[in-house]
Amino acid sequence: MTSHETTGGLRWWALALVVIAPRLLVFPWNENLAGDAVARTFLAHRWLADPQLAGSFNHPFQQFGPLHLYLLAFAEWLWPSLEHAGRLVSLVCGAATALPLHALTRRLFGGVGASWAMLGLGLWGLHVQVSTTAASEALNLLLVVSAVALLQAWWDEDRRVLLLAAALCLDLACATRYDTWLLVPFAIAVV
Repeated sequence: MTSHETTGGLRWWALALVVIAPRLLVFPWNENLAGDAVARTFLAHRWLADPQLAGSFNHPFQQFGPLHLYLLAFAEWLWPSLEHAGRLVSLVCGAATALPLHALTRRLFGGVGASWAMLGLGLWGLHVQVSTTAASEALNLLLVVSAVALLQAWWDEDRRVLLLAAALCLDLACATRYDTWLLVPFAIAVV
């Protein structure tokens, strides 16, 4: 390993720490006080008591995308804490968003651009907040950024597997939040 690779690796880990540290710092104090996070937590909890396939908007998850609620229920099954399990899903997804963001901005703007993007994500207050509640924004942003990063990789490399992976990420994002559905025609236009 060259000294340049070592320096780059250390810089990446330092930036990863900038992303995760604020979220870990806020996690013990942030709560699901209102809004979708509370509703999603209880819907997932209720589903866990009586699992069934979500077949419409009426049952069992109301208007919410099923993927996020399945993940909340799975997290609660692993860690039976109604208050914290869903928040852990958001924490993991929020921190993981740094990976596709770094890949995308490195491809488009080089290493310096990728570093600035990770720094911005790490210190973005709204993202820190949604990464520590059981809201669906952290998961959705992870999937959308992953889809865009994979689309850019496909554009550059013309490998079909990248296009299929981008489509899968966008499909999963649509199963998380319905406002993502608007991105589908734009992605089709790009392709």
